[in-house]
Amino acid sequence: MTNENNKDTLKKISGIRKEITELRIELTAIDEKKEKAFDNKKVFSKKISNVINELKDYKKKRDELTDQVKKLKKEREKYNSKVSKHIDKIKELNKEKEKLFKEHDIKVNPLKITEQIEKIEFKIQTEALPFKKEKELMKKINDMKKKLGEAKKFKSFWKDIDKTSKKIKEFKKKANEVHLKIQEKADESQKFHEKMIECSDKIDEIKKQEKEAHKVFMEYKNQFNEINNKLKKKLVAMNKLSDKVTKTKREKRKAKIKKEKQTLKKKSEEVQKKIKQRKKLTTEDILIFQGTLSKEKEQKK
Repeated sequence: MTNENNKDTLKKISGIRKEITELRIELTAIDEKKEKAFDNKKVFSKKISNVINELKDYKKKRDELTDQVKKLKKEREKYNSKVSKHIDKIKELNKEKEKLFKEHDIKVNPLKITEQIEKIEFKIQTEALPFKKEKELMKKINDMKKKLGEAKKFKSFWKDIDKTSKKIKEFKKKANEVHLKIQEKADESQKFHEKMIECSDKIDEIKKQEKEAHKVFMEYKNQFNEINNKLKKKLVAMNKLSDKVTKTKREKRKAKIKKEKQTLKKKSEEVQKKIKQRKKLTTEDILIFQGTLSKEKEQKK
């Protein structure tokens, strides 16, 4: 390689080294942006994870309430079934009652007569009534007792009707209480369901933001890879040129050493000739002669 070529190569290396420095600065800047974009994406991913956990919690509570509603509906159905059963029974009893009324000309309920008698007797005992009024009430009690005597033989039948009516009221009340609980639990369950929908919408919105953040991250990543590939190529190119320069330097050094050896050999031969001819040696001749002896000793070692 000529000196001109070597200078041209060194100039190229200098130019590439400058480009490498610029690419490294650019790569560092892009890397910072890339990492920042990745951290931003992670923020959205974390938000999604948090909202998903929130949604799962709402779903768990909703499902628990739904199970409670199912159990309460079964309980309500049990009471409604008992109501229906007792309504059928009281219908049959009423049919039988109408039949008995016609057959025995019964027009009053002995249980109600008994209640009315007890109320009047309580009034007479607890209130200071005029004699005339008390006499009227006593007469009324006697008349009612006569009617009671006529209907008394059907007292157990009336008790059965009364008992069945009370049972219907009791089961209806319990069914209604359970129904109110069902509505309460269903409303509460619906609230959690609505919160689940809100969470789902929120997740969709954050996913859009996450997707956009990922897009930005990928843009910086692609830029990073593109610059990094350029940098690698420049490094390879610089290494090749550096190797070329190193090789040239090595070859020049070898050539120089070879030339020096040849010059030294020639001069050494001339000194040897002078010695043989017994000519006067110069200081340079003596130094060359000493140098030759030293090299011969080294070679012998």
